[in-house]
Amino acid sequence: MKTIINLVLITLCSMSFGQSKAIKKFSLEDQQFIGTKLEQAQYLLKKVKPMGIVSKQDAMLPQFIESLMTDEVAIPAIFKINMYLESKNLEYDHVGGSVLDDLSHNAKGSQAKYFIIHDTSTPNFLKRDFPDYINEDSWKQNNVEVRWKHRKGPHAFVGRTGKIFFPIEFSSAYRATKFEFKALGKSISRGLFIHIELVQPRKSKSGKWRDNDIIAPDPGFTTDQYQKLALLYICASIRVKNWLVPGYHAVLDQGIKNGHDDPQNFDLETFSAEIKTMLSAIEEY
Repeated sequence: MKTIINLVLITLCSMSFGQSKAIKKFSLEDQQFIGTKLEQAQYLLKKVKPMGIVSKQDAMLPQFIESLMTDEVAIPAIFKINMYLESKNLEYDHVGGSVLDDLSHNAKGSQAKYFIIHDTSTPNFLKRDFPDYINEDSWKQNNVEVRWKHRKGPHAFVGRTGKIFFPIEFSSAYRATKFEFKALGKSISRGLFIHIELVQPRKSKSGKWRDNDIIAPDPGFTTDQYQKLALLYICASIRVKNWLVPGYHAVLDQGIKNGHDDPQNFDLETFSAEIKTMLSAIEEY
């Protein structure tokens, strides 16, 4: 019986492996996606359309993100990021842990290489309009520490007013995508990705299945969210002395049954601009 169960599990894993499009771009030997960091980012940041439809074309990246991926921009010195955080009255627990600590690593010893962007896709307002206060503190979903207090992952939730809750620090290994669970396998995937959830509600699109959550706000995210996402990206990258490759959840899950469709309406140009602005401010110290 045990042999039969093992064969069934192997078959199911093989089916998921075969469905995944991202796994075909991944080198198990090198424990990373194939190609240069720039090529990996162009793949992982493909435009995500409603219902999880991923563009067939690689992303046209903003120039500054390209410069990060080709290492034309230096990682900030530790003392500069420390002075910047102090100027903003931010402690290490506001940025996922000490920038002196290692980032998460997998069972094979590889530290995290990827910074994966998600949206929470909740609550679903169904046929109702989005409230006009979703970008205000009065909307309870923005009280992320209360809303997500029982979660043991992902690494961070970023509310629409910029509040952040860290279920775990960046040093902790965590899996959050079907790609990691069903295609890549635990020994490699767990610890290779940093996962950030951006609060975003949804509502239903007429003419589609009941209670669908296809429609997202447009613009999808707030300036506060992009600024905090940029801060987390910089602080995570400092810990490995290398710019992490950013990517979207939906691209990882592409091809896998019930794969996710997030993030929706993410503005890569805005994210890039916020990283650039923040790095300029850090370099002033």
